[in-house]
Amino acid sequence: MSRFALLLVPTLALTVLLSACAGQDPDGEAAAPAAAPGVTTPAPTADLAPSPAASPTPTAQVIDVTVAGGAVTGVGSRVEVPLNKEVVLRVTSDVADEVHLHGYDLKADVAPGGTVEIPFTASIPGGFEVELENSGLPLFQLRVT
Repeated sequence: MSRFALLLVPTLALTVLLSACAGQDPDGEAAAPAAAPGVTTPAPTADLAPSPAASPTPTAQVIDVTVAGGAVTGVGSRVEVPLNKEVVLRVTSDVADEVHLHGYDLKADVAPGGTVEIPFTASIPGGFEVELENSGLPLFQLRVT
């Protein structure tokens, strides 16, 4: 065998071995491909479909809001929630609109006479408006502390 072949065979074997292992993380899961430098991938939006069958976890804080005739009932103008608390925002409305939790950018459409639930973890401290987006009707101010 030539000297070139003696060097080429181990080099190729090592290359094949390393490339076979390169796509796996230590747990054996396939690794996600890396993005090309300078390329940004937009974050997925958090549009949520109505989930009438979803039931909140037993420890979740449920915030029930009703909108009827342009009036908001069920909550005061401000609702306090502890940081990292599981929360379910439940909105019943007599008009079709989009319920929007600003800051978390969570949205869900509610049908006239329907109810929509938006489950989330209160992981961002601060004050955030919850409103019917299309009509601009404020529902309450969420305060996460």
